[in-house]
Amino acid sequence: MLYFSKRCLVLIDYNEKRMRSNGDDLIFFGKYRGHFLHEILLIDAPYLTWIAYKFTPKIPKQERFTKIAQVYHAVHLDLMARKVKENRKNSRYLGEPGEKLVNLKLKVVRVRLEDNPYKTRVFGTTPQFFVRQVLTLNDVSGNLVTMRISSKNPSAVSCTLPGREHEYRPGEIIYIESARISHRYESYGSKYTCLNYVKLTVINALSNRP
Repeated sequence: MLYFSKRCLVLIDYNEKRMRSNGDDLIFFGKYRGHFLHEILLIDAPYLTWIAYKFTPKIPKQERFTKIAQVYHAVHLDLMARKVKENRKNSRYLGEPGEKLVNLKLKVVRVRLEDNPYKTRVFGTTPQFFVRQVLTLNDVSGNLVTMRISSKNPSAVSCTLPGREHEYRPGEIIYIESARISHRYESYGSKYTCLNYVKLTVINALSNRP
């Protein structure tokens, strides 16, 4: 796995041969006791991250153990970043500008908050900011979508949503009843479809009650 990493790894004497010799990368505790670090990386990467940065070594051999875990963790991050980049290169536009889309299920990837410069005002001596959430999302095929959701209520703090507004989080699923494609663009090999006139699907929570 080390050969696939673009990260500049200063291994010193922790080369691939040494990392698998003398039991330096053998887990000696916990639920994976007796397994090698490179094996756990493939099935439970968060556990290896814990070893790399939370485990406290007590003897020199354990210090080597954590160093190896940190190297594998760095390689894992590079591989994940490369996988995401490859998926984005395979993304496509969802349609032509002006086209109407219906029944979309999108997953939030990133959220950025910004003030709407056209609605920001001062009421008496108190500034009022109408904040917009700029969302980057993807569909089940990995196609990238962007859209803005404007706050209906003012906030006294710049780039901060008022308490009555829902703030979207990465990983959250959004259902869209209808929207129109405003424009499209490409950035670093990734194709983005920008939506406006977005109408969110109203989900009746009561309908799921027994």
